Amino acid sequence: MSLEQVIFDACQQRESENFFVGENIPQRKLQNVFKEYPISSDEQIFALVDTTVFGSAKQGAVLTNMGIHVKNSWTGDVREGFINWHDFQYAEFSHTNRFSSKELWIDNLQIEMSGSSLTPPIFLQTLSYIQQCIHNYYDQRGQQQANSHHPAAPPLPGLETWMVAVDGEQYGPYDEQTIKGMIQSGQISGTKDYVWKQGMDNWALIKDSAPFSSYVAPAPPPASPAFQEQPATDEQYKEIDVNTAALGDLLSLPYITLESANALLLRREALGGAFESIEQVEEVLALSPHEFERIRPYMKVAGSQKSAFQMGGRVIDF
Repeated sequence: MSLEQVIFDACQQRESENFFVGENIPQRKLQNVFKEYPISSDEQIFALVDTTVFGSAKQGAVLTNMGIHVKNSWTGDVREGFINWHDFQYAEFSHTNRFSSKELWIDNLQIEMSGSSLTPPIFLQTLSYIQQCIHNYYDQRGQQQANSHHPAAPPLPGLETWMVAVDGEQYGPYDEQTIKGMIQSGQISGTKDYVWKQGMDNWALIKDSAPFSSYVAPAPPPASPAFQEQPATDEQYKEIDVNTAALGDLLSLPYITLESANALLLRREALGGAFESIEQVEEVLALSPHEFERIRPYMKVAGSQKSAFQMGGRVIDF
């Protein structure tokens, strides 16, 4: 996967009604972006933050495959600027979110956001997420390059070697000490994976092979009925309003993890403080159908207002 794809995917993960991505950038805004920003002909627009009061997108931030273009109104300390993705990965972020001053800084690059419904803290979270994805990309690529330059050394001549089978795939050969280390580190399972060496008629479970059996931890005995956790019953759950629920309220429902609860709160804030439908909640939670159907009776969406936002734009297709 290319760095461009990583950045575009990261933008899609953080898309909201105020952070337009790909084909969901309205055409009118897109036309103004090409007029007002120094976008080169070989750039692809990934995402847009419109910081204008009336939604013209003549000021804001444009994320492309090259970096981030910024254009502020005449009131901004920095009229316009650009940071490429290489420099962005090392950038530091800061922001102010007062009524009279809503600004976000990428190093010395200012984004004046007073006219945007996207708040600086939320946009900062988006930029931090993109930055982390870039770091992960370079870390993985560096590890792959290191592995290609330093292949695993073969066993020394004269040592007895073994093959290992994991999920039907064969690996090796390895010497005994290497396999023992793999068992202890959890890379292979003594009760599920197999070994074989020359002279053996068949593959054998690792736990049944003499050199390795003592390295396989015995399975714990079944829990006493008195200490077994009792399954939760639906009667213990109370209905919550997702538009007013706190973190603890969300975590009181089954299947909702800390990660998904935080995602709901972030999405709610990005939507202006209220979900419009329970289907939006379902989309954020990304549970299996039967899981969501179980908790659906205990969630409601109250006090929301229908958004007049209309989607449109062009497609960025990888």
